[in-house]
Amino acid sequence: MSELDDILAQQTALQSGGRGHFTIDPTRQRELLIRVGLQNIAQGFLKLCQGIYRARPHNLQFQSQTNLLRITFQPEADLPTPLWDSGPMGLAILSLSQEYCVEWRWKYRGFARPDGFEEIEETNSADGLAEIVIRQPQVRWWHRDWTPAIRSLLERKLVWISFRWSWNERPAKEPPGLSLRAEALVPAKHGEAGDLPLPTVSRAKIALVRPEIPEAEGSRRGLAILGATEHSWSEAFFVLDGVLLEGERNLLDRPGVVAVISAEGLTPALNGLELVHDAAFRERLQSLRPEVAWLDGINQKGR
Repeated sequence: MSELDDILAQQTALQSGGRGHFTIDPTRQRELLIRVGLQNIAQGFLKLCQGIYRARPHNLQFQSQTNLLRITFQPEADLPTPLWDSGPMGLAILSLSQEYCVEWRWKYRGFARPDGFEEIEETNSADGLAEIVIRQPQVRWWHRDWTPAIRSLLERKLVWISFRWSWNERPAKEPPGLSLRAEALVPAKHGEAGDLPLPTVSRAKIALVRPEIPEAEGSRRGLAILGATEHSWSEAFFVLDGVLLEGERNLLDRPGVVAVISAEGLTPALNGLELVHDAAFRERLQSLRPEVAWLDGINQKGR
């Protein structure tokens, strides 16, 4: 059991309110979320996406209406049961249920809202499709629709996710280019952690591709993507369970380099939206020194 799962087990001791129905002390719920560093409701949507990512879905779709967000996907891996029990999905349910009513249907169906949680076995789940519906209870006509803000958040934070997703049937944008001049692509070796979608580099750019994986294999799984910039600092962004984390400056040993790096296999903080700067973290940065030095040479020539 991970440290996060242990905390969830200790802090969310549920009291039975009948068959399949549970209540949770709101004070303990808030204390748990503060303890792991989740105090912003919007972070609950990112945790939800991280939980969905771990299910390795096909065809992730978001459908929005005023005050309603419907999420459908077909998971390859089992979702936790009950859905609030562990990991990113558990933290998502605990966070979102403070403000929203969350309902779901898969092999089990249930709800989570401020007055309690419930989950029972679904008798009609042959299609294997999972559905999560989020709505805000007791909405008045003057309340603003919250779904556009969530769309904007996800468009920024899921831009490097390794599978396709759509919002109201419009496909999400492709990952942006990091540099107009030069980019370096680092494919993941066989058995190595790495889940970034590697772009096709334009011929207009200078490109360096580390030759660990022959292009014929076509896996296109990336450990990192780096680019040359004109900034006087370096900036590193990590992608953890499909979600782009906040950038950190001057972790790389040359200015003018930006990197997007897979965080798969690294140690996350309890909230899952930050990384622990341990030996594995430093080793991953060190492994990118050849590409950083190459891009620094490109920058030096351009000055």
